[in-house]
Amino acid sequence: MSKYRTVPDDVRHAVIGDYIHSFLTLDQIAEKHNVSLRFIHSCVNGKFHRKNNPSPMRKALYLSKEDAEALLLCICEADYVIDADRKIIVRCIEERLLTIADELTPAGYVTHEETLE
Repeated sequence: MSKYRTVPDDVRHAVIGDYIHSFLTLDQIAEKHNVSLRFIHSCVNGKFHRKNNPSPMRKALYLSKEDAEALLLCICEADYVIDADRKIIVRCIEERLLTIADELTPAGYVTHEETLE
């Protein structure tokens, strides 16, 4: 939700600059500048292209809750053999998988671990 009735030019330019040059998502840009996604789309409107594509090799994974849980289990099981250089990457992946599992778990769902207590 935008705090502006009309967005000042300096904010508009900052939004366009972040769109073109930063690695921020559109949601992050909107939050940073306190504007709406609709405003960002109206600013760029096909006139600007992002120069910050993280990697053309980056692909998305579609995971079910069970997929995310299985991958988390693999990370836990392999934790002692993962070298120090890859620990940070593994922790980032683990956080993403936990987020996916949380988002796919219905409200009020009792986990297996909670039933064991």
